[in-house]
Amino acid sequence: MPQFSLYKSSTKFDSGCGWPAFFEGLPGIINRSPDPDVRRTEITCAACGGHLGHVFKGEDLSPHGGI
Repeated sequence: MPQFSLYKSSTKFDSGCGWPAFFEGLPGIINRSPDPDVRRTEITCAACGGHLGHVFKGEDLSPHGGI
C-alpha cells in the first residue's frame, strides 16, 4: 500500500472532538463532495476513496472557519 501525506502538520488544529482536524489538505490528494443535506462536505482520499471525515459549513472551529 503506498504511503503519502494528506495534510501538512502546520494545518492541524484542536477541534475539541478528539479526532485529528486539519483546515487544509494537500492539493490533488483529497476530494471534497457536498452531502445532500448541504450542511457538510465529505472529505475522501483521492487515491483510494477512503472516508477521511467531514467539514461542516460555518463550523468556525478552525482558525479559518468552515467552508
